[in-house]
Amino acid sequence: MLVVSWRLSSCSTASCVRSAATQLRIHSWTRVGAGWTRSQTRATIQTMAVPLRMPDVSGVEAPRTRHRLTGSFFKLVGRDWVPQVIDDPTFPVSVLTGGHRLTGWGLREECVTRLLFETGGRIFEVTGLTLGDWANRGLTREATAVSKGSHGRRVKFFRFSSETAPLLRRYFDGQRRVRDCLNWSMADYLRASWRQAYRSERRAAVSEHARNAAESKELP
Repeated sequence: MLVVSWRLSSCSTASCVRSAATQLRIHSWTRVGAGWTRSQTRATIQTMAVPLRMPDVSGVEAPRTRHRLTGSFFKLVGRDWVPQVIDDPTFPVSVLTGGHRLTGWGLREECVTRLLFETGGRIFEVTGLTLGDWANRGLTREATAVSKGSHGRRVKFFRFSSETAPLLRRYFDGQRRVRDCLNWSMADYLRASWRQAYRSERRAAVSEHARNAAESKELP
């Protein structure tokens, strides 16, 4: 006959809540003549109890470090990081004003910063915009853009303010043109793009006409 009893091993309160060491005492009874003899065997099994974590502000539990916290929109006040939310109407102006004080800040950085605030797009979505994206929406206040998981396909469009559109034109014909290997302006690229599109459409039309002519000759 076996009789099994168990008890929790001695441990601190916090550790017992998280992980309890369950000690089993196994008693084996054997009949010897008119009586019984008992032999005792001990076994320890580690079991996991339901985690009951105290709040981080309690000071009892160590703060979690597995998840990385974002550093976006936080400012250092004394020795504490205080959230600086984006709905603050003066926040974009503060960022632009601070950028103008930096060495190397130019029209490109101003355009990117404005587009980030005005469109709400991700950094790679804004920095990946091209002249073709802008031209696809009429070169006004909109531009097609990629999205997360679109694998380079333009599946959405951004809309920005009427003050940013002239800055984009100034950047393309000024700062960017100086660094362009062809020294092309915005009009030069658009003209080349339209010419290429016209040639592609013309080749497609000629091929379609030739295909129709060949099919008509094959008719009895």
